[in-house]
Amino acid sequence: MPFKLFVLLSISGCLLGMPAHAQTEDSAGDTGIEVFPDRIQRMMEADAFLQTTQELVNSGDLEDSFISTAKLWASLPIRVCFFGGSVDLRRSIVKTAAAWELADSSIRFDFGNRNDPRLCDKLQSAIRVGYSEPGNWSLVGQDSIVYATQYEQSLNLGRFDVAPPSGSEFQRLVLHEFGHALGLRHEHQNREGNCEQEYDWPAVYSYLGGPPNYWPKEKVDRNMKSVALAKGDVTTPFDVKSVMLYSFPAKYYKAGAASRCYTAGNNGLSTDDKAVIRRFYPIGEASPMVAEAGQRIIEAAAEANVPQEERSIIAERLAALRNGDPVRTLTLGPARADYIDVDIFACQPTEAARRLALDAAAVISEQPGIGRLRVRNEPYPGGGRFDSGLNVIADAGHPEVSEAKAIVDRLNARNDGTARLIDNRGGVSRWYLSVAACE
Repeated sequence: MPFKLFVLLSISGCLLGMPAHAQTEDSAGDTGIEVFPDRIQRMMEADAFLQTTQELVNSGDLEDSFISTAKLWASLPIRVCFFGGSVDLRRSIVKTAAAWELADSSIRFDFGNRNDPRLCDKLQSAIRVGYSEPGNWSLVGQDSIVYATQYEQSLNLGRFDVAPPSGSEFQRLVLHEFGHALGLRHEHQNREGNCEQEYDWPAVYSYLGGPPNYWPKEKVDRNMKSVALAKGDVTTPFDVKSVMLYSFPAKYYKAGAASRCYTAGNNGLSTDDKAVIRRFYPIGEASPMVAEAGQRIIEAAAEANVPQEERSIIAERLAALRNGDPVRTLTLGPARADYIDVDIFACQPTEAARRLALDAAAVISEQPGIGRLRVRNEPYPGGGRFDSGLNVIADAGHPEVSEAKAIVDRLNARNDGTARLIDNRGGVSRWYLSVAACE
């Protein structure tokens, strides 16, 4: 069976600047590398629950696998909504994702009317599908309600609403990201596959360290090397047919296409993909008990080993995951208060302005100190008043202006001086710090 073990940290998202369905001249079938947007990774690093439970793992007082199972969806069916997209697009996504709804498992999605799948509304949805972020990525399991609000996508299919891939590539990407949303991780990091021994590492470092990604070595290692296992983790044999396995270019491997880890692309669920879903989402009353068991063990470890304040943080998070509270996204956290949120808009509802906004988001995401980086679907209010280029708007009298100046400098370093700082003066923008991308 594949390594679709439910783990606390998983990689998601894609190489900035290259849609996951794009093919390069030497990488037919290449998916791109998925990684979380930097703002989400920073939120995880600042998450008190994650910090405390990881300390319990490091001290040997808690096995990592119990943290993993605590994030399984206990409330079924899983409510899904869409931030836009045509009816035909939403129908196609629903039809494809429904392959995970195995007859002999408890997995069921609530898409509303499947002939006109629900748009996101004021009611809480567990999985929220959007298209406005760069690349294709999904938060893992109940992380979908921890690290993104109800006004943000938890599963991103970049530009599917503008230029969706066709045929088998559409199917593969939708199944892969919904697999993450159910809690599955990447097969190439399964230690049983030993894929890191197969890689031509100089080629990998060169490829990912160059444009458009410019990844440092440590980021390549984090996303490409096998995941270390803790005592008690349940592993499964490597599955080269899994839909969760990347289709890397043959040049990534010392043996090329002959490598045991190479695949030209898996477009459907393998036999072992289905077996893992049945195991973690069994039919009947046993399904929510898998998550509850992990939650109880975490609580017991915290009770015996951590101070009261940290126990309260753990109890609050687990209660939110367990109870399905409609307002639980308001209580999840805490995250560091010194992170600055940035809202990015296109001034005009045009493809050129939207592309400029997405490119700006990719650059800003690399800046330390940025929290939520929200790429808005609506045009910037009154955006026609700005000059063409990137307009960074902040109140001169607020602390955020220092971050705004740093953003301007970073954007200008990548965009030949087309970014400028604009004083909000309390009225131009209702957001503390925003960027308007104008043609």
